[in-house]
Amino acid sequence: MNNTNKRLVNEGLTSNRSTLLYDISYRLFGRLVSNIELKGLRRNIKYSALKITYEMYLSYIIFVSTTTSLVSLVLIILFNEYISEILHRLDFITDDILLYVVPLYTFVITFMLMYIYPAILSSSRKSSIEKEITDKVCYIAFLSTTNMALTDIIAEISRTKGTIANDFKRLLYWINSGDDIISALYRLSEESPSYIYRKFLTGLIQSYKVGNITTYLTNIADALMDENKQKLIKITENMGVINEMYVTILVVFPILSIIMFVIMGMLGFDLSDSISSIDLMRLVIYIVLPILGSIMLLIADSIIKR
Repeated sequence: MNNTNKRLVNEGLTSNRSTLLYDISYRLFGRLVSNIELKGLRRNIKYSALKITYEMYLSYIIFVSTTTSLVSLVLIILFNEYISEILHRLDFITDDILLYVVPLYTFVITFMLMYIYPAILSSSRKSSIEKEITDKVCYIAFLSTTNMALTDIIAEISRTKGTIANDFKRLLYWINSGDDIISALYRLSEESPSYIYRKFLTGLIQSYKVGNITTYLTNIADALMDENKQKLIKITENMGVINEMYVTILVVFPILSIIMFVIMGMLGFDLSDSISSIDLMRLVIYIVLPILGSIMLLIADSIIKR
């Protein structure tokens, strides 16, 4: 195992394997990035559970961004005339020199995409954890009532599926690698993007120190179930409001509009010579209603996800 990989293991990797690109990146830019601290990146890498250190990932960002920038520059040099001809036909660009700004934009865009990638993973992981936590805590509480040791409970949860199961696999790895349970649990809580999950793990640490995890797990499972019930009640109430809005906007409004336009057409009332009541009916049916329907679906989807 080389020095880079040893450092990765010490920083919290569950494996001592790293790809060739990561190794090359760190060897090229490791010293450069050691004094660079990008806001939020270190925290997002930790919360996203990426199996890589901050320094190695930042080195990888710079390496990939530089590589893509150089590739775009080479392509522009090789196909300069062809690209310029196409762009001039489209009146998209008038100066050939501006083409050479593209590598800079390529570097910036690649850098920014890779910079926000851990934040996206962290947000996704947080959502998955908070969806699973009630079921997993209830299962852990049930296992604790059977007088299973905490290590055995961790091993049992690690054999299930989901984000929390993956966390418990890492937890089990740390314990098998020599960490005590309290240190491993504290380490996992520090890497959690979810406040609820951190609070649960911190309470589990304290209850394990006292020597009575069953009472704590039973209480926290009841609290989480009650919280879920309150959320479901709130969602049901909100969906009732959405249902009334749906009926009003997408059922009553179209019927009244069509009746009104039909009566206007029969009486010969038009808004102008160019727009008839039939045109207004088509506008409502083919444009307004699909837009309103899409908006209602987005609102309902956002309420259900919350």
